[in-house]
Amino acid sequence: MPLWGWILCAGIGAVVAISVAQYRTHSRTYRPLTSRQPARRATPDTPLGMEAMDIAAVNKVTRRNEALERGHTNWTRKSSTQTDVAETDIQPLADDETYATRFHAAFMKNKGREQ
Repeated sequence: MPLWGWILCAGIGAVVAISVAQYRTHSRTYRPLTSRQPARRATPDTPLGMEAMDIAAVNKVTRRNEALERGHTNWTRKSSTQTDVAETDIQPLADDETYATRFHAAFMKNKGREQ
């Protein structure tokens, strides 16, 4: 038998030996992959699609944001002078329907329509 034949037989023998060793050391009990995952925290009142989200944390953040919007924090007490002089009413920008036309007229003078 040529040398390559011996090498091929040795490789096949090594694969068989490793397979037999793994089979003998393998546990006889079946363990599904789901048993390795943590317990599911979803309750029946959790909406579908929100199972992975921590609803308690979302509710906590929502309550905190509502409290901040009410303005009853340490920074916005009645005795504060900074909030008394600060302008809190922000006027929205006016709708300007001709902005694009004016922009192109001012900055796109040398460019044609096809460019």
